[in-house]
Amino acid sequence: MRIAYFYIALLFCTSGQAQQIVQGTIMDAEKDIPLSNVQVTIKQDKVILQYTYSDEQGHFKIKGESRADNILTFSLIGYKPVEIKMTEIQDRILVKLYPQSIVINEVVIKAPKIRGQGDTVTYFVNQFSSDRDKTIGDVLRKMPGINVDTKGKITYNGKEINKFYIEGQDLLEGKYGIATNGIPQQEVGTVEVYEDHQPIKALEGLFFSDQAAINIKLKEGAKAHWITTLDLESGLPLPLWEIKSFTMLIKKNQQNISILKSNNRGHDLSHECETVTTRGFFNQDDYYNQSQDIDVALPSTPSLSPERTLDNRSHLFSTNQLWGLKNNYQLKGQINYLNDETKSEATSKTIYYLPDGSYILSETENGKSYQNMLTTNLTLIGNKDKFYLRNTLNTEWKWHRIDLMTQNDKNLIQEKAYMPSHKVSNNFNLVKRLRNQSISFSSFILWQSTPNTLDIFTDEKEKQIQSVSTFFLFNNNHAIYSFTLGKFILSLNGGINFLLRQMDSNQQNNHIPVEGDLLYNDIQTNYIRSYLNPKIELNKRFLILTIQCPVSYYHYIYKKEKQRQTMNYGIYSPSLKVQWNLTPDLKWTILGGILQDKPDEFLWYNGWIVQNYRTIRQGYMTTQKKNGKMMNMDISYKNLSLLLFANAKISLQWNNEKYIESQNFINKNLIVRSIIPEKHLSRQQLLQGEVSKGIDFIDGSASLQGIYYTQFNRMYQDESLMPFDTQLFSLFGKLNGKLGDKVDWNYSISYSSASLNVNKNNLFSSKKVSNKVGLSWSPFSKISFQANGEFYRNEIANDKFKNIFFVDAAVVYRINKKYEISLDANNLLNNRIYDYTITSNLSTFINQQQIRRRELFIHLFCQF
Repeated sequence: MRIAYFYIALLFCTSGQAQQIVQGTIMDAEKDIPLSNVQVTIKQDKVILQYTYSDEQGHFKIKGESRADNILTFSLIGYKPVEIKMTEIQDRILVKLYPQSIVINEVVIKAPKIRGQGDTVTYFVNQFSSDRDKTIGDVLRKMPGINVDTKGKITYNGKEINKFYIEGQDLLEGKYGIATNGIPQQEVGTVEVYEDHQPIKALEGLFFSDQAAINIKLKEGAKAHWITTLDLESGLPLPLWEIKSFTMLIKKNQQNISILKSNNRGHDLSHECETVTTRGFFNQDDYYNQSQDIDVALPSTPSLSPERTLDNRSHLFSTNQLWGLKNNYQLKGQINYLNDETKSEATSKTIYYLPDGSYILSETENGKSYQNMLTTNLTLIGNKDKFYLRNTLNTEWKWHRIDLMTQNDKNLIQEKAYMPSHKVSNNFNLVKRLRNQSISFSSFILWQSTPNTLDIFTDEKEKQIQSVSTFFLFNNNHAIYSFTLGKFILSLNGGINFLLRQMDSNQQNNHIPVEGDLLYNDIQTNYIRSYLNPKIELNKRFLILTIQCPVSYYHYIYKKEKQRQTMNYGIYSPSLKVQWNLTPDLKWTILGGILQDKPDEFLWYNGWIVQNYRTIRQGYMTTQKKNGKMMNMDISYKNLSLLLFANAKISLQWNNEKYIESQNFINKNLIVRSIIPEKHLSRQQLLQGEVSKGIDFIDGSASLQGIYYTQFNRMYQDESLMPFDTQLFSLFGKLNGKLGDKVDWNYSISYSSASLNVNKNNLFSSKKVSNKVGLSWSPFSKISFQANGEFYRNEIANDKFKNIFFVDAAVVYRINKKYEISLDANNLLNNRIYDYTITSNLSTFINQQQIRRRELFIHLFCQF
């Protein structure tokens, strides 16, 4: 708190000066023509406070304080600089620059890779791409400051983006993996990053964002006509195939992207249509996530790419359409359909650490997953300077079945899990701007039904049936009034929401030693919540201070058969955030607050639910609300002239827990999970940082990312309390570059270590190292050779390591710019088993996963 008081005092001691918007035109004094790319800066004692560049018409616009020591400077190579005091500027200005001869030594001029103009950072795609890159996603991964994770989520300098635009339009509504995995990179001219982006125009100046948006700018030849790419692959052993069709039409008032994909070669399509952007201004409280009662899943390999292990038959269709309407309104529609069949086989050992030693459960699993999913989205939006309207109707229909055979030390068990889910939601948002104030209203409603069942068979022909049917209706309505008062922005967010939830569960042919009344549940959990969130924000040039204190009141009604119970909770979570903009490119932020939350009503049932053949979950009335404290601190820096981006973050959290998780083992093969009411303190610490930089002499870029996470907690194992802590440390580095016009290469290395300690005694630790290298050599204009190598070294027991090496290769013949044919070979060494370990709460999981065998493909790519 002393730090917070210091910055509050510093804030009010800072002398306030009038903010001034300076705009005008820059001309060549002799030719009387506009000058573009003139650097316009506001300096104070040679320190740059703000900067921008003039556009193609010579226009510029910049904001700064009207002080006598603030100097407005105009500079361009080949012209004499001009300086003007900010206090001498009254209205729009006309600046004339006179040519100036300069004598320089002979130099080689290279086109810039990145350019900054105000809050926009522009990446020139041709400076980062190569012939090996097919989609814009391949190029984004090479750009310093931009990260794309395995699921396609994009971050910019350490923070997730909040919008993904194509030619300034948000066609895909957060499902931008469709675009990054499909848009041909040769059709993209630049990638623009809008820093501190507020997507709602009517809220600009009232609600600030520290997230960025990405805008894909196409080349002129890629606009206003259909672009289609087609990938066809057929391979051995038969039948292996992959079909990828991507079509795109980008016009001023109409956009369409449609894809059709099918494969059985290990490419996971289930993530292609996931929403990966954060929810933004309105929806922070709107989505209600329900936990999964039945927990049956195929064995997977989180540390290896799916292309190595996934045995699938997947089909995906998606079409996305945007229509421009009158008066700047838009109508957007999406339809996505996924049909996915997956097989998996693995052998594993799970070590459970008990008070009297350890228990090892050995299993061999072989199963199939069948999934059909249909989602639709229809959105009407009007985004104007004084008015914002948005209504979104979503539906999601999912049919999911898993058949899993498990052989353990005693029995052969067959599990059949049916897990359908049906969702319908509507989200309505409205904003009205009145000069220095705004009024906002939002209404969200969600209906969901999940009628799930689990059938368990053993080799003794015993059968057990668990059914869990859940229905809930959730609604949230709130209004926000905001206005400015000098440097202050005040807002008041108030609303009301409710939840209606019913859960029925029943077990048949039960062979578990529990009482009969614990075999079923018939409950209703309803609440109504009213809340108020006052917020005060003080925004100055170098310092942004935000104070808010959300207060909520919950009234619960819990019904079980003929019993009825009511509970009331008051929740408050005050927080203080200080953002210090040391320079336009160096920002430091600290956030601290008190955490309070309602109890977990999804655990409110008295009976037992069979989650899988080895795990039973017992419900409990967790009537105590959650309490804790948190502090986050992060810093970000960029230097565009050096192509340098860096960020670091520290996150600390302390939780005053009222309940402790418990696991009891029955006959060493059945785990009963429950909750025990007991107070204790848990802690979490997260430190992470990243540095990325463009490197001219290799014509590429490099990045290094590090994460350290530790958790201190406690848990009951067989009725004995066991305090424990887990630690995770990882480093990931990557490097890419070119050798002339013939060779394109990339290299990455990762290291991670995990450990589990009980009462400060180390029970298990493991280390993992991986190296990946890719090389593309084009000795001839139409022929190139490509090779990839991957090496993994995993510790599966103390000082016992497993190594595996993968080699892939391809020969590519480019018929012309639009057509190419290649011969691809995957897993040339024909490795079949991958070993890895995962450390969790008082357990360690050691797995041997089946790998896809050696495969040969003939691949045809064409673009129309």
